[in-house]
Formats: sequence, C-alpha cells, structure tokens
Amino acid sequence: MTDTLEKKQTLQLLADQNLFVFSDNVSELAREASRDCHAFATRNANKRHHPRRAVDAWFNDYLDTMGASGWTRLKYEVRKITEVGSYVEMSNLFYQGLQTAYGAATGDIKQSLKDLGGAIIDALKDREVLKLLDTRSIKDDRVSISLCKCVESANGEVVMLVCALQNDEIPTKKGETLLGKWEHRGSITYACGATLSFSRRSYGAVRDLIEKGLDADARKVLAERVLP
Repeated sequence: MTDTLEKKQTLQLLADQNLFVFSDNVSELAREASRDCHAFATRNANKRHHPRRAVDAWFNDYLDTMGASGWTRLKYEVRKITEVGSYVEMSNLFYQGLQTAYGAATGDIKQSLKDLGGAIIDALKDREVLKLLDTRSIKDDRVSISLCKCVESANGEVVMLVCALQNDEIPTKKGETLLGKWEHRGSITYACGATLSFSRRSYGAVRDLIEKGLDADARKVLAERVLP
C-alpha cells in the first residue's frame, strides 16, 4: 500500500450510488479508470448475481471484472457487519467497510478511516446531494452503496480501497435516502472490502471496450465536494 501523505481529498458522486474519494495527487487517468472500471464491474455483477441474496458470488464476480480491467486484487473480504435488531450509523459502516478493505489498521490509519466516514456523511447531507440520493426506483429490491478511496504514491503506484455495502431492508416507496435507511433497526448489512492495485498498461488494452459498455449517465460526475 502507498504511504502517500494526503493533504486534500475530494468526494465525487456518480450514478447508482457510487461514491469516490480521491487524494489530490491522483492523476486524471487513474480517476477515470477507477470510476469507469468500477461502474462497469458493478453493472456486470448485478446482471449475474443478486447483490443481497448472493453477496459472496456478487463480489467475486465484481473483482474478476475489475481484474480483467487492470485492477489486481491484493486482499478482499466479505464481512457481515450488523445483526438483526442492531443499530449502526452509516458513517461507521463506511469506516468498517474501509477497514475490511485495508485489513488490520491501527493507530493513525484507523483514526483516518474513522474520520473519513464522518466527513463523507457530512458532505452527503448537502441539500443538493440529498436530492440526487433520493432518486431511487420504486422497483428496486435492494439497498446498496459503494465507496472507493483512491491514493497515488510519489512513484505513481495507484491503490484503491473498495467498500461495497449491501443491506437486506427493502427501500421505501417514498424515496428515502440511503443515509436514513441504515440508521434503522432490524436489518443485516454486508461490507465487501478489497484493496486493488492499478495497472495502466492492462487498463489501456481494454479502455475502449469499457467506455463502450457504459452510457454517458454512468460516467458522469453528479456532484463533487472537497472533504475537510
């Protein structure tokens, strides 16, 4: 994993509840590759497996597609975070998901992941962003959101922590945001965490194919916020 010192981080929101956090020194190519490959892999996995009923199969399919797109898995795990009847805030879910991706983090790294979870939630509570998160299909039978954190070292190594959260609670028909749903009792949440290393050469070989497989909406950055 990189040892980059992060001076500034930016949160981006894409379609299908995909969130990205980039350190300020991550190149535009790496940002594009992470967003496009993640959207492409997520959509492929959704077509083959139900992300709530077959969590392990879904995540393995996602990782296989990411691997074919230039992102090598370094470590991964699927963890059941909440038991039925428990209560956990979404900022803590993000933290635990990132912890799953990172591995056994302690000290400053552990605190940094905790702080990031809270900063993301604060940014998502922006009125503009809340409207975007409210637009969910009433036919959707799953509640899920993903968070990808990208860092780049001084020697150009790009590493991405992926945190995909799946919840078994059926969304309301009123367009309640995901921020509220995971603060309810009586649900089981899974965190799929992985650390991925980026290969520019491998990505370059499939870049056109990935771009053709995504529509303009999937690639568009809907909102951007600088994190404190």
